[in-house]
Amino acid sequence: MVKGREERTVISVVGMGGQGKTTLAKKVLDNEKVIGHFNCVVWITVSQSYDVEGLLRDMLLKFYKQKGNDPPGSIYQMDRGSLTDEVRNYLQQKRYVIVFDDVWNVHFWDDIEFAVIDNKNGSKIFITTRNVDVVMSCKKSSFVEVLELQPLTQEQSLELFNKKVFKFDYGGCPKELSGIANEIVNRCKGLPLAIVAIGGLLCTRENNEFEWKRFRENLSLE
Repeated sequence: MVKGREERTVISVVGMGGQGKTTLAKKVLDNEKVIGHFNCVVWITVSQSYDVEGLLRDMLLKFYKQKGNDPPGSIYQMDRGSLTDEVRNYLQQKRYVIVFDDVWNVHFWDDIEFAVIDNKNGSKIFITTRNVDVVMSCKKSSFVEVLELQPLTQEQSLELFNKKVFKFDYGGCPKELSGIANEIVNRCKGLPLAIVAIGGLLCTRENNEFEWKRFRENLSLE
């Protein structure tokens, strides 16, 4: 993020839902070195349904908010071309990072790339997506770096599970419950969100074999 090339670079975190893409992106953007390196940082949530004018307008509103200024009323009457020009003008002299969170559409880059100007100032576009093809579509006009998240290992999964269930009990999982814990964690397939969700449910139950077996038996495969 801070030592890369001068040309605009697309950095992407790819992984299935619940793997922690957004969490990781937020962690990166909150880093002091990143905050100090860029003079414009904007977060845009994209999701499955979006319109380009809405995205551009959202970017401009956040630019104004960062500066502590009120946006002009005309921003709501601008068409796509005018909004694009406004975004380009604002980013012209800035080292910026714009996060586009949860991108689904493989044509997203075609919709947005002209607005996010390559000012040869070390600027970054940060994309989180479930679909690696979204990132591949950026390669035709930009440098791309990809981090493809992998499921947690069994050891990592158990560590996360134990932290969630037993919290500050440093004794961790009792021996009589370890077998059931392994079965439950296995069914989460290394997915952090699933482990955290199930651990959150279990931490409200009594830590005894009968209660945990009943929980395991009623735990749906989904």
